[in-house]
Amino acid sequence: MNKILKYGLYSVMVAMSLVSVSCTDEYKYDPADPANADNAKAAIEAAKTNFVIEGDEAATFTFNVTRPNGDGAATVALECNNPKVTIPATVNFEAGETSKEVTANVDIDFLESLNCVIKVADKDADIYSEANGHYMLNFSVSRDYAWKTVGTCTVADLTLSQGKLQNDGILLQQYSKDSSKYRLYKPFYYLFGPDNGVTDCKNFVFYLNEDMTPKSVVPYTDEFNLLNQYGFAYYGAGSNYASYCHFEYKEGAYYVGALLTQGGSPYANYSFAFFINE
Repeated sequence: MNKILKYGLYSVMVAMSLVSVSCTDEYKYDPADPANADNAKAAIEAAKTNFVIEGDEAATFTFNVTRPNGDGAATVALECNNPKVTIPATVNFEAGETSKEVTANVDIDFLESLNCVIKVADKDADIYSEANGHYMLNFSVSRDYAWKTVGTCTVADLTLSQGKLQNDGILLQQYSKDSSKYRLYKPFYYLFGPDNGVTDCKNFVFYLNEDMTPKSVVPYTDEFNLLNQYGFAYYGAGSNYASYCHFEYKEGAYYVGALLTQGGSPYANYSFAFFINE
């Protein structure tokens, strides 16, 4: 578990090999047309491709259409393979413009998920582009019921620092579809921080009775990968992990324990505590 704080995510090295070919001057061929000769040849870029729409938020997402240079005006045609996602048929570039932001509108119901591929039409595509997804990207969109912030919590790590590591500004949110369902918003990201290698963190989800006591002695979360590649496990194939878990309420504080997993496999015991500030 200490590896989480010391090292964070490990880098992956990729080895490349060179392949040599022989040629002879007895064979003549016509050289290929140069790539990107046309300033309209375009690609698609996006900072993110997975979107969760909550509550009554507008179901939209954005991406950028880019071209290699801004010489003259140009028009780029776009295509999408999902009829529930509406995008402009074309993007117009004026002289000097090399990037245009485009908004996609999504027709999606609560608890629905969908995928779509958005691409530059073949006639306008920069098929040699390597910028963040080439000339086409796959997007995934889902709509959830709203989570409402109802207060803040103080969260304390009990395993690595024996309670010394705390954060008193973790958001407590309640699910609008089920008033017994709550979550701590990215607690371990704000508890440990990116300086300790925490780059990705989901929310910790749990259920409370009307008197704010836990509904179950086993904690619950439907968002795994709580901390980088680590998550909580309760039950696994051929094994029962419930004996490693607890969710207790004592003197105003909640105590949570579970078996931590790494890449889906059991890794170590971990526990933390929190109490509601407001």
